[in-house]
Amino acid sequence: MQAVNEDIRARANASRRLYVLETRYNKQMADGILHFVRPLRAAVLSQSGYNTLFQNIEKVLVLIFTSCCKIIRRRLNICL
Repeated sequence: MQAVNEDIRARANASRRLYVLETRYNKQMADGILHFVRPLRAAVLSQSGYNTLFQNIEKVLVLIFTSCCKIIRRRLNICL
């Protein structure tokens, strides 16, 4: 029984660490988009060039973060 409880705690801790890492990654990606990708749109690249290079980056960021949050929330509910 104690081994099962330790396993549950270990899984919960791993899920929390994953959530923290994904949150940091999401923030870094959002900052990169804000400070580097969007300025390129206005200053350096034509609209078609911008669309070609970065057409999905913001969508991917949202999908990754949303999916990760759903998985972690489910996992934490199971483990707690």
